[in-house]
Amino acid sequence: MNEVTRTLPHSIEAEEYLLSCCLIDGADVLARCDAAGIQSDSFYLAAHGIVYRRLIDLHKRQAPIDVAVLAEDLKTAGKLDAVGGYAFLMQVSSRIPTTAQAGYFIDTVRAYAMRRAIIEANAEASEQAYDSARAPVEILAAQRSKLDALSDFVIPVGTWPEPVAASALCAKPPSTPDVLIDGFLYRGATMLIAGPSKSHKTYTMIDASCAIAGGRPWLGFKTVATPVLYLNLELQDFAMAKRVEQICRATGVPPPDNFHPWNLRGRRVTLAEVQDRLAKKIKQLGAGFVVIDPHYKISSVSGMEENSNDNQGLLLSALEGICTLNGAALAICHHFAKGDAGAKNAIDRASGGGVFARWGDVMMTFTPHEEDEAMTVEMALRNFAPVSPFVVRWDHPLWALDGGLDPAKLRKTGRTETNTADKALDALADQLLTFSQWMKAAGMSETTFRRKVNALLDAGRIEQTGTFYRRKAT
Repeated sequence: MNEVTRTLPHSIEAEEYLLSCCLIDGADVLARCDAAGIQSDSFYLAAHGIVYRRLIDLHKRQAPIDVAVLAEDLKTAGKLDAVGGYAFLMQVSSRIPTTAQAGYFIDTVRAYAMRRAIIEANAEASEQAYDSARAPVEILAAQRSKLDALSDFVIPVGTWPEPVAASALCAKPPSTPDVLIDGFLYRGATMLIAGPSKSHKTYTMIDASCAIAGGRPWLGFKTVATPVLYLNLELQDFAMAKRVEQICRATGVPPPDNFHPWNLRGRRVTLAEVQDRLAKKIKQLGAGFVVIDPHYKISSVSGMEENSNDNQGLLLSALEGICTLNGAALAICHHFAKGDAGAKNAIDRASGGGVFARWGDVMMTFTPHEEDEAMTVEMALRNFAPVSPFVVRWDHPLWALDGGLDPAKLRKTGRTETNTADKALDALADQLLTFSQWMKAAGMSETTFRRKVNALLDAGRIEQTGTFYRRKAT
């Protein structure tokens, strides 16, 4: 039987980024590495392990930690050529300009080291099982001991900052993040947008993404331009392209270069896959706003029960960590539970466990208004002053503000649409009417009436001559 060999799990990029962080702020990052159990053999690439070992030695000797000192130390130890010389050190040192994501790279390097250790421990046990001189109990005991040691290693998931005295915190407060959407969303924050089925949630999120990518207003709120990464898990590629084109035509702007749809429909997108790929893509694009649409596509294939607060808490925390550690706001698109949405508090309308109501820094709900094709928008905000509910009306392919409707008048379950195409046709009767005359006779708003007229034209039930309409003879 041919032996199949596989490359052991690793991330060269994460290792180089971590070493770069060590060269930027050796005292802090090396201490965090030590607390997390990082050792020279935690690195897959031997050259990286050598560099890390020399950095630890410099730190212990309280020597300056920079590229020049490291190069001289490696040269003295006869290791400079072994790691690839000055060119290699310059490559590593220029990988990342800040230590803001050091914790993420520490976790990534440790996780891959653990995976390799698990594989190697199991491979050794398998070899021992073929040796008839070794008792199975002895093999199992040795294996259990090694796995227990690995279990101890997995406990420190990430380093925690030290507590800070309130006086010190207020004397030198952390800088406030950039605002992405004026009045409710900071960079690095979390946002959940929820609405009932077929409430144009994806159109809404594409519109928001195009607006933020281009720095144009959205639903009356100013935005600050930043690259946007959109995980499209539901639309086919052509449908995404069509919707972007429709929205940009309606808003009078070209499709923005900074809006990056990631078309993933048909792929099995699990949390593990997202953890492996998303951070890299955020850094590559410099994305400040990330959209996951819809949430259930990741949740379901990851085996995360929607009604389980424990499962969803872990999933949302993991997604949040990836984005916030990389300086991006995260928006998740989710659906309402069944039943009368208007009878519940706004934050309780999303389907699933109560964790959805508590997770986001912004909870934005679109609830059907009693007026057809209108929605009441409500927001629960963690870090901004309250925003009063407002009403939007659907004007394909966008929601438009409608200040003439009362946000409190929500639709009740079981209410049927009264402004139908047949009602408009009955109002026309056998008359020859202009658009305005006919709309007045039908008693409908202009947006609703125009949609009914277009439906009747498409169905061939009416005909238009100049500015007049008449029922088509059957």
